[in-house]
Amino acid sequence: MLALRSWSRNLPVAAKLGTVIALAIVTVGVLPLQVTIASAVEQQTATTRETSRTVSDLALRTNEIAATIGDIAGTATRNSEEAGTSLTAAQSLAGMAERMTGPERRRTK
Repeated sequence: MLALRSWSRNLPVAAKLGTVIALAIVTVGVLPLQVTIASAVEQQTATTRETSRTVSDLALRTNEIAATIGDIAGTATRNSEEAGTSLTAAQSLAGMAERMTGPERRRTK
């Protein structure tokens, strides 16, 4: 009877010990998963950082391209204006040449 009483008093301790052992087994099983997840999160963070850097570089290059296109458009506009000025000057010279040679032509006919 004494042995039975001692066993029953120790039963809660044994049950608690079993629970602790079960939790330790689960924890040991979970630890590799935690390491795997932490590694995956670290790799994802590095990938996100690299993607962010690449997008920033692309944005910078896009701004540079837009500025170059703006410069080209400005140059094309100036060239067009200068071509118009050259055309006006050529027409003016042609008119002066016509006025200068017109009387001479009339005399030789």
